[in-house]
Amino acid sequence: MKILIVTASRYGSTAQGAEWIAERLILAGEEVQTYRVEDDAPSPADADLVILGSGLYAHKLLPGLDNYIDKHIETLCKCKIALFALAMRTGPVFTHAQAHGGLAMLQPYFEKLRKSLIHAEILGGQMVFDRLTAQDAAGLEKFYAMLKLTPDEIEKRKAPRTLMSKADYWAFAEDILRKMKD
Repeated sequence: MKILIVTASRYGSTAQGAEWIAERLILAGEEVQTYRVEDDAPSPADADLVILGSGLYAHKLLPGLDNYIDKHIETLCKCKIALFALAMRTGPVFTHAQAHGGLAMLQPYFEKLRKSLIHAEILGGQMVFDRLTAQDAAGLEKFYAMLKLTPDEIEKRKAPRTLMSKADYWAFAEDILRKMKD
């Protein structure tokens, strides 16, 4: 099986996760090519399976992956697709009588990719606040204000932290392999 992994990775975490996924698929005997969308990822036309990945920013995937999906939507809808996104919280947060986050953030992509989408997950990411651009830091500050976090909670969240687990990324790859057999 030919597998194409295309990611949008602003700070490198998604690219690292894609490498772990590829590693597990290669161990299963699959032919895998991994590209960052920023590096002019190829058309998915020759792939049996396309895995799309991105960090979540402002409740959506990075624009580069959005553009790749839009550019190749007709071909993608003829392929089998898996989708992953990285976040510092994989489940939803409830505030102001609404749920924010979790798989619900991927709903527009579920609708866009329709029946070709065989699997999707939010996987653990990492946060190193001091590496963020000024724009990303301001957006995160706004998100913390929306959640009404205390100054102590904000300081804890600004400390470097990771939820990335190679085992979780391998499990994602194993779930895809199982679903490809169905």
